[in-house]
Amino acid sequence: MWGPTSVSFSFCLLPFFPQRLNAVPQVFMRPLEAKKAADEAKMRFAHIDGDHLTMLNVYHAFKQNMEDPQVCSRLFLRTHGW
Repeated sequence: MWGPTSVSFSFCLLPFFPQRLNAVPQVFMRPLEAKKAADEAKMRFAHIDGDHLTMLNVYHAFKQNMEDPQVCSRLFLRTHGW
């Protein structure tokens, strides 16, 4: 029978620190000379259900384009650090 384990239950009791979420590197680039284009590119990845699914959209685009640095540059995505 499936049920919560002591490990999963303990994890639920850990304190939540929202400031730690900002420690994740930003995958979107926003160069000063191309702010509008970068914002438009970012919006193409946006998901109505939140940032996690937006990041999943980014990952899928990254893999579908075979991790091509030129495509990433055109889409204003960083090619390292994530």
